[in-house]
Parts: sequence; C-alpha cells; structure tokens
Amino acid sequence: MSGHTPGPWAYAKCPCGQRGCTKFYVAHSGANGMLEEADARLAASAPDLLEVMKRALKLSREHSDFKLYAMQPFWDAIAKAEGRT
Repeated sequence: MSGHTPGPWAYAKCPCGQRGCTKFYVAHSGANGMLEEADARLAASAPDLLEVMKRALKLSREHSDFKLYAMQPFWDAIAKAEGRT
C-alpha cells in the first residue's frame, strides 16, 4: 500500500489575496501546507501517470478489438488533469 491520502483530491486558487497571484494549492496536504511523503510521491508521479494514460489511449485506438468504452475513465482523468472538466 502506498500510504497516500485517498482521493478525491482537489485544488483551489491561492487564498493569499495578492493581486495577480497565479498559484494554486492542493486540498489534501499536511500541516503548514506541506505534503506528507506518500502524497508528495503521488503528486510527483502525476506527469508520468498522465503520459502513460495518453499512450494507453493511443494504443486502444490502434487496436479495433479493444473495448473503447473501458477507456472512458482514462479520458475523464486526462480531461481533469488538463483542466477541461
């Protein structure tokens, strides 16, 4: 078991109130805004996980016998990661 905080995770704009601030924070964080080690590993792996999901979807389109409906969770997760939901 990875020990990370189970989802769903969420993000929000920085509450600092500074004009023009473009920073965000993750809702599941430890004390003082710091991530616990397992959560930090999960966050650090997110770009790799996104790339793997995109490759899997590309492969699914190339193989007609693959059940595309089974890939909908991949599409949904990618859209969320790219800010399209």
